[in-house]
Amino acid sequence: YLRGTPQIQIWDPWDLRMKAKENGAVDGASDLTEEQWVAAYENGRNLGSGGLWNNKRWRNSPTVLADKKPGEWNRFLIRMVGDKVTIWLNGKKIVDRVVLENYWDKSGVVPLPRADQIELQHHGSALYFKNLYIRELPY
Repeated sequence: YLRGTPQIQIWDPWDLRMKAKENGAVDGASDLTEEQWVAAYENGRNLGSGGLWNNKRWRNSPTVLADKKPGEWNRFLIRMVGDKVTIWLNGKKIVDRVVLENYWDKSGVVPLPRADQIELQHHGSALYFKNLYIRELPY
């Protein structure tokens, strides 16, 4: 979470492709069931990591699938100035100065807080973080 609101998603976009290959798909995707593709599409993991969950009014998907394969470290650089965020994943710019909305304000009037917590969260399988650096930038 950035300032307690929209989340930067970290997905495993390889999982569905690997399962499809195990079932005999040549390209790692063609044998997925309709339900598997719909589930992947609805939560965004087919697009890769770096999407902005809960950012409904502005762009929320990464522009490029930049995730490394399982077992390799991904490197994020996240720069937030004011209410705009830019994200690089493994050296590729995947989100460029996207406005983050205040998810908790349903009226769309209250801006994103100028300061709030940064949170790391995970559901389910093992996930590791290393070398976290945080530097405050001018608003």
